Amino acid sequence: MKKPFVVVLTCLAVAAVFCALTALCQVKTKKAVQGEGGNVIPDKPVMVMETNRGTIELELFPKVAPKAVENLINLGEKGYYDGLIFHRVMKGFMIQGGDPTGTGRGGQSIWGTPFKDECIKELTFDGPGLLAMANAGPNTNGSQFFITTVPTPWLNGLHTIFGKVIKGYDVVQTIECCKTGPGNRPVEAQKIIKLRLKKSSGGAVEVPSVTK
Repeated sequence: MKKPFVVVLTCLAVAAVFCALTALCQVKTKKAVQGEGGNVIPDKPVMVMETNRGTIELELFPKVAPKAVENLINLGEKGYYDGLIFHRVMKGFMIQGGDPTGTGRGGQSIWGTPFKDECIKELTFDGPGLLAMANAGPNTNGSQFFITTVPTPWLNGLHTIFGKVIKGYDVVQTIECCKTGPGNRPVEAQKIIKLRLKKSSGGAVEVPSVTK
């Protein structure tokens, strides 16, 4: 009689452990967001942008704009933005960069083709320091982005907001106030030295793989 009883207890113990592990996995999953193709992205990823004017830290919004976030993280980690300039700077509006040609007409996403907008009504251009995708029209997002320096409500629904400045806004202002020439191009280069994912205090963050 003891054998069946022991077997039952063993089965119950295994089931309890399985349920506990399942619950733990579910809790951990809630702290992350899936990118395109199921890649796991940190819940609140931060990108560190080193420029020749100082350092800017950008908190990204993967829950509302997963593709834009995945795109920036992957391009940044590949070194895509290293050495690129802010090719368009407009005081009282924004600073724009991310084009490897430096003309405002180049750049592409990690997928090699433009990706769709991720605009939501709840997230608006209601203040300075917002990070958004630059585009040439609906659903034409590539590698270019801009950071606002004032509220720009006329852009609501037209550009994907996918992050905000959390440190180094004074650097954004310094770039914004640079002298510009034709086409709002800075006379003196305002350069991105590198753009990388900030490592968490608990160790390195796994970068999502490129997916189509």
